[in-house]
Amino acid sequence: MAQATTLAVNLGKLSGTGDSAVWASVQPRLESYIQQELAKLPTPSQPGISQEKAEEIVRNAIQALNLPSSFLTENRVNELVQTAINALPTPAPGITEQRVTELINQAVGRLPAPGTSEERAKQLIADALEELKKSGVAGPRGERGEPGAPGAPGAPGTPGKDADMDAVRAFVTSEVQRLMPQPSGVDEAKAKSLIDEALAKLPRQSAFHTSARSVNVLQEPYNADPTGQLDSTDAIQRAILDVNNLGGGAVFIPAGVYLVSFPFIELKGMVFVYGEGSGTQIVATTSKAINQKTGVFRTGTWNNRAQDPSLLRFGVNNLWIKARRAGYQHQNFISNLCGVLFNTDLGSGPADPDAVPSCNFLEIWGMETGAAFLGTDDQAMKVFSLKVRNAGQAGLVVGKPDGHPEGTGGAADNKFYGADIGGSNKSMDGYAGIEVYTSQTKFVGSTSWYTAGNATFAQLYAQPSGGRGVDVRAGSPQSANRAGQKGGAGWFIKATKCTFSACEAQENGGHGWIVAYGDNLLDGCRGESSSYGDTAKGEAGANSAADFYVCNTGAEGTVLLGCTSRSARKGSGGARWSFYVESWFKGLTLQGCVSMDVSVPAETTGLSVPVRVKDPQGPGVYIQVGPYRVTTYTYTPQVVDLQPKTGVKPYGDSPGERNYLMYNPLYCNGQIHIEALLEEPFVDGGILFSLPASAPTPIRTVKSVVEGMSIYMNAGSRDVLVWGMGGRSNVKVITDLVGFFNG
Repeated sequence: MAQATTLAVNLGKLSGTGDSAVWASVQPRLESYIQQELAKLPTPSQPGISQEKAEEIVRNAIQALNLPSSFLTENRVNELVQTAINALPTPAPGITEQRVTELINQAVGRLPAPGTSEERAKQLIADALEELKKSGVAGPRGERGEPGAPGAPGAPGTPGKDADMDAVRAFVTSEVQRLMPQPSGVDEAKAKSLIDEALAKLPRQSAFHTSARSVNVLQEPYNADPTGQLDSTDAIQRAILDVNNLGGGAVFIPAGVYLVSFPFIELKGMVFVYGEGSGTQIVATTSKAINQKTGVFRTGTWNNRAQDPSLLRFGVNNLWIKARRAGYQHQNFISNLCGVLFNTDLGSGPADPDAVPSCNFLEIWGMETGAAFLGTDDQAMKVFSLKVRNAGQAGLVVGKPDGHPEGTGGAADNKFYGADIGGSNKSMDGYAGIEVYTSQTKFVGSTSWYTAGNATFAQLYAQPSGGRGVDVRAGSPQSANRAGQKGGAGWFIKATKCTFSACEAQENGGHGWIVAYGDNLLDGCRGESSSYGDTAKGEAGANSAADFYVCNTGAEGTVLLGCTSRSARKGSGGARWSFYVESWFKGLTLQGCVSMDVSVPAETTGLSVPVRVKDPQGPGVYIQVGPYRVTTYTYTPQVVDLQPKTGVKPYGDSPGERNYLMYNPLYCNGQIHIEALLEEPFVDGGILFSLPASAPTPIRTVKSVVEGMSIYMNAGSRDVLVWGMGGRSNVKVITDLVGFFNG
């Protein structure tokens, strides 16, 4: 009967009173009762309560209400339930145990209490069914017996296994409503809404369990608001501080919408904040002025590092950080605000050489800067799946940029996997999508795309004055004007010893890639449709920038391997140059690179692909883009002697030096020199000389005409042939066969 009693009590609480004045006096107590009952529910880390404990709570709660006589008493509830059960008609066919289970779930609430496992909830339902069966639920009456003495009833039927719970619910509800007629102005819906409001504040059951070092911000004492109506900054901050004071742990922010405001949220050592992916929205508001650039989640600020030797092993993960709360469209960016900003300094004698923060699976919308990692000790990070959209300035900054009040460097030795940075530089100032100012940084499978550009042609090419000109000139390191060159670029790399593998710059308003410093490796990277029509809004406009722009400012040791430049949608504009290399380089390698669908500028002649390499170049430069090759390396050409056939006599004073192949393996070009006397006549196609098996062969046929004869070598052949000798003998031949040879 305990479960049936609980069912009736729940139905009774949804009814009004018989008197509006009584209701007015009791309503506060009803709300208090609800809150008390909610407080008695176990926390998620505790096991579910026993049946006996549940019955005790219900009994104590009913007694504590001290309701007036017009309200249901426990005895009256028992009577009503018993009366309802005894008055049940023959069960309707088709009412299954599954349907009964559904009805009981609806009566007691669709969600189990936090901490009650699904298995335990099912067991409680099964127990309720069993109690109902044991309590004498009437089944169908038996068949009428054989006629006997007048008044003798037939044998009773076997108790049924199914109960008509719809009849139970209807009967009990009608009895409650008859006993307590609803007063004017206070109806069942109002009472139910009060209960629903209280229940809505219950945290939903989650895999996350609260313990001393792992807290849920929805629970006491934090009570963050997941509806986005109230500011949750203080609740989240107190949770972080509490866990930090206990020695570290986790702060869990369940799915919901959480408003945060200035000064936003300061991270602490050994505390990891995490949510439920895009389901957990952290919405920044601007109700208070933001005077210095800071972060929604931060250590320090943009200009001032957090000097704290305890700032080790912290992070923020699995959240959606966005500006404002209006819908799901991008909003105007918030000035002086980053989604995440780390500026950490552990001091001169840290317990660990790096802070090793974590920052994974974040989505950041509508900030001035998406994410910034600046601090000396913000190192050894592995950042997975960082997504930034609609940044006013740079989408991602790694290391302190030029002009930072704390100098340069910081945030070295970090790795980024699958960074996706789009829609940066909405302010139309001089910012790139991704800016790297530190060493030993690695990017894998990352993209910077759709960065807005507003540059002039002179700014793009670092010219001291304006003018487009036939020859786009970049000055020497001493005279070049670098200000604003990176505006609208996909990537700006003013760093050393960094690696970029399978990364992409796509449809940016400026250059796709700007490599400003040396000892960097771009391996299998891609530049596509730079100075794209939709993003190149400045004077330079579409078809102005380069997919890869390599500066001569300390860029010694730069290597680009297997990089591709492509104009995907030529009708919408794209790169002017696939690869642009400034002058005065030392130690530059572009090898195995490709240009696809990018047209050679019309005013430029003599180029097989749109590659611009400025003269002069220093030592150690090797550039190969498709068929285009230039180098300052010097190689000693290979010399291979020709082997004459019978009837061919070397001619001249030094016959051993007269017939040979001179081959340059760097450029794959070669020259066959012949000085010979053809003593005997040769038929057409006769072999004059042969090369050894180790020698290269011509890529295409090479030939020369001498004395009315054709001296030639077919592609892939090592034989020098003659045609048109016409039976003559003692014919002198002095000639060269020049072409490209495969080694």
